[in-house]
Amino acid sequence: MERSRRFGHADELIEHLRELGRTVSVEDPALTELDHGLQTAALLERVAPHDLELQVAGLVHDLAHPWDGPGQPRHAGMGAIAVSSLLGSRVADLIRSHVPAKRYLVATRPHYAALLSPDSVMTLAAQGGPMNDAEVAEFEAQPGHEAMVELRIADDGAKVVGAVVPPLEHWLHAIRLVAAAEHFRQHGWALVDELSPADTAALRRWVTDVSEWPEGEGEWLHHRELTDHGPRLCRTENFVPFHEGLGHLLRTRLAATASALLGEPAVLYKEKINYKLAGGAGYSPHQDAPAYPFIDTHVSCMVAVDDATTENGCLEVVDAQHHHLLPMNERGCITDEMVATMTWTPVPLRAGQTLWFHSLTPHRSGPNHSSNDRRALYPTYNAAHHGDLRDQYYREKLERFRTMEPGQHVTVSLIGDFEGRPVVEPIV
Repeated sequence: MERSRRFGHADELIEHLRELGRTVSVEDPALTELDHGLQTAALLERVAPHDLELQVAGLVHDLAHPWDGPGQPRHAGMGAIAVSSLLGSRVADLIRSHVPAKRYLVATRPHYAALLSPDSVMTLAAQGGPMNDAEVAEFEAQPGHEAMVELRIADDGAKVVGAVVPPLEHWLHAIRLVAAAEHFRQHGWALVDELSPADTAALRRWVTDVSEWPEGEGEWLHHRELTDHGPRLCRTENFVPFHEGLGHLLRTRLAATASALLGEPAVLYKEKINYKLAGGAGYSPHQDAPAYPFIDTHVSCMVAVDDATTENGCLEVVDAQHHHLLPMNERGCITDEMVATMTWTPVPLRAGQTLWFHSLTPHRSGPNHSSNDRRALYPTYNAAHHGDLRDQYYREKLERFRTMEPGQHVTVSLIGDFEGRPVVEPIV
């Protein structure tokens, strides 16, 4: 019997699953433990196509079989503990429940016991036998007990020798996404590898295309700053309706990740490209929420178009400070006194990598001190149940821009976080 463990990183869990592909299943010597998990996940993907947590729970529900002994009385609890900090409490609860769910189904569905494999019948007695009435009522009172039952039913149908189902590679992104969502819940930010090298190359072409669009000939918005190299483009926004490739990326692929992080379907709220060209300015410490009207909670990401480093002004975040609004100065940025108490963590990104963050996560970035340009794509999302607010946001932003007095910094936001100098200095 192997020693149990706790997984701290998705890659550790994935390696363990690969090991299960070389481990004979306790259910049937013609199957591996991974075969059983893959079949369970495939069945759940069919019945609950939008519930990634349930699917991943099905994939890993028996991961502790090699650590348990005869009758497998402890494997559900051991598996739940192993993944709880990585994949979150719901996945852990689903894993923990797949043994009680068997006892529940045997007690409440007269014909269910006939569907159990010989091994499941044998282990039922060691696991407590059918539930009594009080246990049934307690099980049904649990939030989400229906998903627990779905996992158990899939578990019992996932013992078919020779079944053709998607391989482990099909589930790698789902595992990493569920892990990222849990990290996001705990810390207010998460790193996700969203784009392949080919995707990243296409993104670079698209951003170059947008940067060359003529000013004043469309509804997109270009903003410029004065640098030591002269006037330079610092931001473009409201471009999704006019670029098919970026529109598809932001409204489908990245929206799917936003949905996982929000825990419900997400829609695009706004979008921008921050160029931060060589000599470009940085952004003062701030939270995004004060700049985003209508609702309180959003999720944004920085997709690195070029490598983001400390030298060229990568984002810096404050960990686990995404639960409330912090004291602000007259510019809508975090006060100097509060900033001094915080630990700021730089988050370098390679091109194509994505940093997701909550609208209350404090963040900042320095100027680009390098000789190379550093561009990044920033979409923001809100929960779909609040409605599609994108057009309303841009109408509100343009209306407020018309009434703002020129200042010592370029106005690119509804708060004064950008430190860039205006191209035309205000008259004093």
